[in-house]
Amino acid sequence: MEKRTVERYDDLYAIEGWPGLKSIVKVTRHVKFKGRNKERYEEAYFISSLEKPASFFQRAIRGHWMIENALHYVKDVTFGEDGSTIRIGHAPTNFSIVIAIAMTAYGNEGYKSFPQAIQKNAFKIGKLMKLLGCWREMALEYSREKVVENKKFVGKREVKKG
Repeated sequence: MEKRTVERYDDLYAIEGWPGLKSIVKVTRHVKFKGRNKERYEEAYFISSLEKPASFFQRAIRGHWMIENALHYVKDVTFGEDGSTIRIGHAPTNFSIVIAIAMTAYGNEGYKSFPQAIQKNAFKIGKLMKLLGCWREMALEYSREKVVENKKFVGKREVKKG
């Protein structure tokens, strides 16, 4: 069971250097885990340039996290983002962006299921580039380059004799 309390503070006379700041919102969560003798208390703070009632912020914050959690679920379960070993430099961010682009492209194409979209489009570079809005010529050129590149690689491969 979860109980949320949302409080909005607008008495911000002592806060300087934040032009446009109208509200500070405090969300308190008290969670009791069913079947276990365990509880969790959390406090989160938000700032806003809006002068709206606490109920507005409660709906907005809850709605944001529902979308965020749904997005994270798809990115993690379908695309394996959490289990990724990509950890150096900007690569994790870039990988996340590529996943978001793929999700958008598949969604725009009318796919309701990302696993289905991946299965139907895997290893079809030309189709994937078309989904992403690239020119047909660019997709064909890329496909030809990869075929040539793969043939070169196979020709250069060394075999160790043991």
